[in-house]
Amino acid sequence: MELYIAKYVQPSIHYLEDAPYYVPDRAIDVYSSLVWHERYQDPGEFELCMRATPELLRYFSDNELLILRSDSDRGMIPDYIELTTDAENGNVLRITGKSAEGLLNRRIITQTDTWTENYLSGTAAGAVLALAERNIGDFWYYHDSILEEFRDKYRYLPFLGIHSLNRDELTANFPATINAQPFGRNLGEFTAEMCRVGQFGYRITQNKDTMKMLLEVYKGADRSLEQEENSPVVFSPAFGNLGNTVYKHDRRPYRNVGYAAGEGEGKNRAVEKSPVCMEAMGATRRELFVDAKSISSKSDGIDGDAAKYSKVLSDTAAAAVDSRREEISFSGVALPGGQFRYRRDYFLGDRVTVQNEFGINGTAVVTEVTEVVDASGRSVIPTLGAWTDINQEV
Repeated sequence: MELYIAKYVQPSIHYLEDAPYYVPDRAIDVYSSLVWHERYQDPGEFELCMRATPELLRYFSDNELLILRSDSDRGMIPDYIELTTDAENGNVLRITGKSAEGLLNRRIITQTDTWTENYLSGTAAGAVLALAERNIGDFWYYHDSILEEFRDKYRYLPFLGIHSLNRDELTANFPATINAQPFGRNLGEFTAEMCRVGQFGYRITQNKDTMKMLLEVYKGADRSLEQEENSPVVFSPAFGNLGNTVYKHDRRPYRNVGYAAGEGEGKNRAVEKSPVCMEAMGATRRELFVDAKSISSKSDGIDGDAAKYSKVLSDTAAAAVDSRREEISFSGVALPGGQFRYRRDYFLGDRVTVQNEFGINGTAVVTEVTEVVDASGRSVIPTLGAWTDINQEV
C-alpha cells in the first residue's frame, strides 16, 4: 500500500483565498509496518515503522505533515517520532500520530455564536458544525461581513471547510437536542461528546486534487438483517469473522410490581402500587418498595387532592419498576477475514448484524476499524460497539 505525504506550508497572516496550505510532497512505498486505526466518534491513530536514514529523520522531524493513502480519503498527522538504533537488525524510525479529526483538539471554544457568549441550544449535530465553523474552519475568515473583533486570523484554517446543514436537515437526520455551555471547552472533546449524545459520527475528509479538507457529521448505513434497503453484513462464526462471544441474561435485578409509600406512619401511611400485569402473579411476581415520603400531598400540582396524590405515588412506583428490567447483553470479538470487506461491503459507522452458533443475534455499530500492513500481509479488524436488539432464535 503506497502512502502519500503532503507538507504543510505555513502562510503569513495575510492568507490568500483558496491557497492549498497542504501541498503534495512525496510518496512512500517501502516501510516495515503500518497500523491505520479509524474511529467513528473520536480521532483515529496510526503507527508507521520504516528503516531509518538521516534524511527521513529530518524530514519527519521538521514539518507538519499529512499522510494519505490511495484507497482512503482520511488523513493522518504525525506528532511523535522515535528512532531506535540497532547495529544487528538495523535502525528503525517509528512515527505515530492522530487523524485529521485531531485538528479540532487543538482549539478551545472561545466563539460560541453571534447572539450569545457561552450558551448554546439546539441539535447536537448543529452544535458541532456551528462551533467548528466559529473556532477553526474557514467561514469567518472569508466573509467580510463578520466583525473584525471576531476574525482572529491566527485561529482559522483556510483549507478546512465545514459541511453545512440547514435546520430541517439537522432535525430530520440528527434530531437529538442539547442545552450546553461550551465556552472554554476543548473543541475536539466537546465534538466527541455531542456525537455520543446524538449517536452520530464525524470525519474530516481530504480532497486529493485540491488538498482541501471537509468536516462533516454523518450516520452510517443500516446493513443489518432487519432492513431491505442495503445488502446485509453479518458477523458470525459461519462467515469466519466473529470469534468468542459472551451472552448474558440476568433476571436478578428484575421487578414487576412496585409499592410507593408516601405520607403517614405505619398502617396509616399512604401506599399505592404500580399497574399490575396479569403475568405478575404467583412465582412470577417480583415486588419492590419505594420510600416516597419526600413527596408531599401539599406540593404544587397536587394541592391536597387525594386522587392526584395517589396518581403521583402510583407513577413513582411504576417508574421504579421500569428501571428494574432484565439485563441482556451480547458481546464478542470481530475477526479479520471473512467474505465481507471493509470499504466495499461495510464502512465506519454502519449498523451490522452479529450472531453466534446458538442462534443469539443482535445489531451493532462499527465504531472502529484497525488495518495492519506488515511482512505477514494485510489484516482488517473492526470493533463492534454496544450490541442491541438482542434476541434468541432457538
